[in-house]
Amino acid sequence: EDEAGGGEAAAAGVVIDLLPQDKVWSFPNDILPFFIKGLRLEKLFAQRLSEGASASSNAEQLKLAIGAAVACKANKDNKIVVIFRSGDGMNHGSWEEALKGAGVHSLPILFVSQGALTPEPQSNSGRSRLKEKAYGLPAIAVEGNDAVAVYRVASEAIGHARKGDGPTLIECQCLQAGDALLNMEKYLIRKGLFSEKCKRQVEVGFIEELDAAMVMGEKASLGG
Repeated sequence: EDEAGGGEAAAAGVVIDLLPQDKVWSFPNDILPFFIKGLRLEKLFAQRLSEGASASSNAEQLKLAIGAAVACKANKDNKIVVIFRSGDGMNHGSWEEALKGAGVHSLPILFVSQGALTPEPQSNSGRSRLKEKAYGLPAIAVEGNDAVAVYRVASEAIGHARKGDGPTLIECQCLQAGDALLNMEKYLIRKGLFSEKCKRQVEVGFIEELDAAMVMGEKASLGG
């Protein structure tokens, strides 16, 4: 539960502050960041169905992501790249190489890791903490089950990347128990930014979109 919750909090906390033109990669190929970013379920399902024909290794996809960040920097177009890594979704050597390259070239990119590469206990005084630079870029440890904490860290890192201040590694460590989405819902309700009526509207809209995507997926699989 903690691992899944951390994934939800990381996706929501990071992606919500991105612009439509920003690029996102996820290893393994998790649809959640793309859905939160606004990609319709029909397109997400269509991409999954076509993966068999156009599949490439995670290492190759990571190179494409780094290449996109290089292009963003060269074009000075205010775009950034975000890479999510969870579990064993990416070879450690390829991941380290990407981190070092991004740090050396000060690329506009965020690396979001589910679980720290170098775990350290967090202090009780705060939910996130700047660690010493690793791989030539700042690494920030944050409670992975707290979407608000992830958002605060990601928002600052995104701002730095857009200004040309280089990449950041965000390590989401799930040290606290609990449902990340439920915690976020309670927080938004306390702030007056969410309500039960709004929740029902979101649920209805999601179910309708999911049903339509599944119908389209079934037709595509049958060659219709």
